[in-house]
Amino acid sequence: MAVYYRFITLTIFIFAGAYSAFASTPIYLGDETDSYSLKGVVVDYLEDKSDSLSIYDVSSYDYKNLYSTSPHVLGNKNISSAYWLRFTPIDKTTHKRNWLVELFDFRIDYYELYMPDGHGHFVVHKGGAIYPFSEREYIHKNFVYDLKLPKQSSTIYIKIKANQPVAFIGAIRTYKDFTAYATTEYFCLALFYGIVVAMSLYNIFLFFALRDWTYLFYVLYVFSIGIYTFSQDGLGFEYLWPNYPVLNDYVYPVSVYSMVIWALFYARSFLNTKVLFPIMDKVIIGLILVRTALFVSEFFYPAISYSLWVDLVPLFVAYMAGVISFSSGHRMARFYVLAFTTLFGGFIITVMERLHLIEDSILTVYSFNFGVFCEMILLSLALADRIKVLNFDKETAQKGIITQLRENELLKDKVNLELEDKVRERTKELEFKNKELDTFVYRASHDIKGPLKSIIGLTSIGLKDVKDPAALNYFEHILKSSKRLDHLVADLLAVTQVKESRLKLSKIDFEKTIKEILYSLDHLPEYADVDVTYSIEADDDFFSDEKIIYSVFQNLIENAIKYRDTKKERSYLKIRVLIMDCIATIEFDDNGLGIEQENADKIFDMFYKVNESSSGSGLGLYMVKSSVERLEGSIKLQSSPGKGSVFTIKLKNNPAEVRLALK
Repeated sequence: MAVYYRFITLTIFIFAGAYSAFASTPIYLGDETDSYSLKGVVVDYLEDKSDSLSIYDVSSYDYKNLYSTSPHVLGNKNISSAYWLRFTPIDKTTHKRNWLVELFDFRIDYYELYMPDGHGHFVVHKGGAIYPFSEREYIHKNFVYDLKLPKQSSTIYIKIKANQPVAFIGAIRTYKDFTAYATTEYFCLALFYGIVVAMSLYNIFLFFALRDWTYLFYVLYVFSIGIYTFSQDGLGFEYLWPNYPVLNDYVYPVSVYSMVIWALFYARSFLNTKVLFPIMDKVIIGLILVRTALFVSEFFYPAISYSLWVDLVPLFVAYMAGVISFSSGHRMARFYVLAFTTLFGGFIITVMERLHLIEDSILTVYSFNFGVFCEMILLSLALADRIKVLNFDKETAQKGIITQLRENELLKDKVNLELEDKVRERTKELEFKNKELDTFVYRASHDIKGPLKSIIGLTSIGLKDVKDPAALNYFEHILKSSKRLDHLVADLLAVTQVKESRLKLSKIDFEKTIKEILYSLDHLPEYADVDVTYSIEADDDFFSDEKIIYSVFQNLIENAIKYRDTKKERSYLKIRVLIMDCIATIEFDDNGLGIEQENADKIFDMFYKVNESSSGSGLGLYMVKSSVERLEGSIKLQSSPGKGSVFTIKLKNNPAEVRLALK
């Protein structure tokens, strides 16, 4: 039994010694000390789960041995509890120095700082993120107070309450150290936000210039990063919403969500995952939907716990998308991968600093900002490199297209030459056959014309000598058919002569030509029912083939007389000749029967008749068109049924030297 009691006593002694080993050590401030970090074994903490203890409770003897220490960063593991911190600074300076106490985490909602007054009581300072910024003792993004230390040892207490995870880190500084640190800190932050603004403005201009959504996603991502860091370093509360502390609870989750979402959109657009990596694209879309659902649930269900570690998943996916793209041979993803590498590097350094694996400094505290800074620069370079790569690919494709077009052009030229040769051969064959056909028509018509004239003459004599009525009827039919055939043969000979004859240029007297034609047609029964008028305006003499001009005018005038509209009280034909700038424009305007539009394109075809009962041969307008084309002119028809027709002929005046030679 004695041995048992000795063991119990030894165990209690060991545990008591171990507990005292974890008690905070005093902070000695000497002449060589400019700052001292409030972390690790120099700070004790006590969790007040009921948030009911007062300063006199936690500073009494009963609670003296209830404090704990930790080698890690202190924080509020339970956001429903209040936490008490205590540390004991001892001023060992030989000359009086002014000290400040600074709490770094500005997200602490509420705190009470108790400093002993030397008479057994405490001077209390209250503050936190729930108070307007203007109520702070020092207008600084962190919580800063003057620290008046007596020569003897004195313990300082801080009560902290926050509705989100915060870190209990701070420092004791001299005025000189605080000023130097704050100046450097604000300068670095100003440089950081200057780059954020510059990158945003530069790329928004590129978006409006190029209309590429990737630039807009980049700007929104960078802007979200700026708002996020504003919410984390306290500058947002200091400069943007100093009188609205309630926004501190909302800016952070909104900016984090916005940063993650626009990073995913940027990755999707920049890497073109929809086309190049469909599976990865679906993963990114799924993460956007899940993160959006989580963001909405934070507002409707505040009890849901959110951790920044959750957003490492979508950011890691965006990073891996770049790695996959680069490994697949897409060179423009190289800066993208480097950008996210620096982001994760800055984040890892921040975590290591928070876990006290590395010493804290302005570089380690703001390592995430530096990582973001490098990421923004690299992503901007990635966009520039993307344009360069796309332009290179475009130029390569254009060169390929140009080469292909040249090959196609050479092939086309070769094919065209072959086709031209074939067309030339076929044209020669057609010209030869047409010439043979024209020769045949001319000879046949010429050979038929003699016997046909004999038949007409004999038939005319027979009509005078034969007395049998039946025979007379036969003779009349024979004479009528023979004359029709004679007209057809004459027209065929005229067409052939137009094509084969050489042009004989002479000065054309249009008035004389029109009068001769009208005189030759006055025997027609319909002649007296048509009013024919003409007008001639000329700025120079006109030279052409007189016989062809005569034939054209004769056919058009005769058609206007023969095919007048008998339903109209008076028919007319207006002939207008205008010679100007070496061009003769001739119009034949009548108010005859007119022609349907569907027949207008066929009217110049050989043997075409609008009315099959017509007595004509169907060669008149064909002969007109052939004659005009023989003179290197053109003819057009405008006609409306029941209103009339207008034939417009354009002929060129022959060269001046020819006209001068003929004058």
